[in-house]
Amino acid sequence: MPWILLKDGKEITRSNVWNPHRFNRLTGISFQSIEPATDWSWNHDGHTLAWEAPAPTTLTLDDAKEHKREEIRAARWKAEAQPVNHNGIEWHGGRDSAALLHDAYQLADVQGEPATIFTDTSNTPHLLELAEALQVVIAVGNAAQEIFRTKQQLMNAIDDATTIEAVEAIAWPA
Repeated sequence: MPWILLKDGKEITRSNVWNPHRFNRLTGISFQSIEPATDWSWNHDGHTLAWEAPAPTTLTLDDAKEHKREEIRAARWKAEAQPVNHNGIEWHGGRDSAALLHDAYQLADVQGEPATIFTDTSNTPHLLELAEALQVVIAVGNAAQEIFRTKQQLMNAIDDATTIEAVEAIAWPA
C-alpha cells in the first residue's frame, strides 16, 4: 500500500508541494527520492513533514457498481474499435461506421446508382453492387447491435447485483 507524505497534516505531492526546490535545498533530499518511513519527520519554519499510511477505505456496493460500469463502457469502446470481417474484407466496426455505411448505401440507392464505393480498414476502396453494399451494412450494423446488446445486459446485471462479489463477477465476454 502506498504511503502519503503530509505537510502539517495535509497530503502533498510533487505537484502541490509548497516549494520543491526549497525543500531539496533545506533538507538535502530530493523530493522524488524520499522513501516512506514511519520514523521520518522534518520540522522547518513551523511546518512538519511526515509519512503516514493512508487510512483504509471501504469499498461500498455503489462504488463497486460505478467502477464496473466504467469498466464495461471501456470494454464496449474497445469492442467497437475492432474491425468486422465480411467476405474476407475487414470493415471499420462500431455504430458510427454502421451509420456512415448505411447513409452511403441509401444515397446510392435513392440516386439510382447500381453500385457504391466503400473503403475498408486499410483505406482501400471497393466498388460494391448495392446488394453487396447492403450485406456489408447489415454485417457491420449487426456487430454494432450485438456490442450494444451485450453492454446493456451487463449494465442491467450490475444494477441487479446485490453484493460486491456479484458485481466483481460481471465481465465483458472474451
